[in-house]
Amino acid sequence: MKLSLGSTTAAKAVVVIFTLFAMCCTATPLIALTAQNTGTGGELTVAVIAVGAVYLLVVAGLIWLALSVLRGGVRLDGTVVTMQRAFTSTSVDLATVPTVWFDEHQVRREGRTGAVLPLLCTRRPDGKLFRFALATQRSRLPPDELAALAAAIERGHRTGAEAQQATAVAEQLRTWSYRLPG
Repeated sequence: MKLSLGSTTAAKAVVVIFTLFAMCCTATPLIALTAQNTGTGGELTVAVIAVGAVYLLVVAGLIWLALSVLRGGVRLDGTVVTMQRAFTSTSVDLATVPTVWFDEHQVRREGRTGAVLPLLCTRRPDGKLFRFALATQRSRLPPDELAALAAAIERGHRTGAEAQQATAVAEQLRTWSYRLPG
């Protein structure tokens, strides 16, 4: 199940169009400069090489941006949550991690504090922190996705304080799923 996090289809289309347009716009000066500054022997001048290097950096940045938007997102397959980014993806099994907990992220805009987004957190087997937002500034995860996350957490076999904490997190996710409109 793809969780409702990441970019919308419209945002993806805008990024692809912008990337193609920007690549064409940045290529035009390079082509003109190359045609103007190619010597009689066909060698390139320092200016053409410098502009070419800048062009390659701009294109690399645009490709990274486009891939971040196109690939970015979070999936839940059974009990495994996978977070995809431009060139990497990271997974964690919510049923096998010892602990899960909530945290929050305050969004700041123009020096002011904006929305507070809830985060679901755990540690990967290698010890690194794994967390993802349960909402964006504009929307929250739908009830069925919150309930699926709760079910994934509850499938684990924990004991003691870790079991109590996991149960509390799952119960809170279910409570949010009941209160939020679909």
